[in-house]
Amino acid sequence: MIILIPLAIFWVAILLFLIRFMYAPIIIVDTDKGAVEALKRSWEITRGKFGKLVALGIVFLLINIVGFIALIVGIFVTMAVTSVGFAVSYRMLAYEYDLKNKEEKIEGKTDTVLPAE
Repeated sequence: MIILIPLAIFWVAILLFLIRFMYAPIIIVDTDKGAVEALKRSWEITRGKFGKLVALGIVFLLINIVGFIALIVGIFVTMAVTSVGFAVSYRMLAYEYDLKNKEEKIEGKTDTVLPAE
C-alpha cells in the first residue's frame, strides 16, 4: 500500500504532462518554433481542457481498437481518421487560444485609452 499510492500519483502526473505536451510536435511542424517554445504553447493551449482531452484520447483509442478488431485492415483507416481528428483538435485549441488572447489585448487597450469626446 505504501508503494501503490506514490506510484499512482506518479502515473497521474505522467498522464498530466503527456496530455499537456501532446501538441508540441505538431506545433513545431505548424509554426517552425523550437522545442521549448512548442512545449510552452502546448501547455498554454491545453490549459483548462484536461478532462476533454482525456475523453478525446479515450474516443480515439476506442476507434482504433474497433479498427484493429475489424480484421486488422481497419486499423489503417481508423489511424488516418484519428490523426485527422488530432490535427483538427489542435487547430480548434490554437484558434480558441489565439482568439481569447486577442480579445484580452483589445480589452486591455480599451481600458487604458479614453475615447475622445
